[in-house]
Amino acid sequence: MEYAKEEHWGMVWIWRVGIGVILATLSSIIIVYFRPSAGGSGIPELIAFLNGTSIRHIYNVRTLLAKFVSCAFAVSSGLD
Repeated sequence: MEYAKEEHWGMVWIWRVGIGVILATLSSIIIVYFRPSAGGSGIPELIAFLNGTSIRHIYNVRTLLAKFVSCAFAVSSGLD
């Protein structure tokens, strides 16, 4: 806030972009390294489940937490 009050627009831009990149990277790391099964929309997995197919690590608490936290980081970073 102090940078914006003093009109240091370069520093404001660097902070905004830097925080966005950090949050987007954290969002990607969660999906890629900790819970790859949480990637995607989940609609194909739901259709497969309704058709009677059993897929490991799709419907459990860890997948829910990874998808929720990753989505929160992605939205907070400015990725819509």
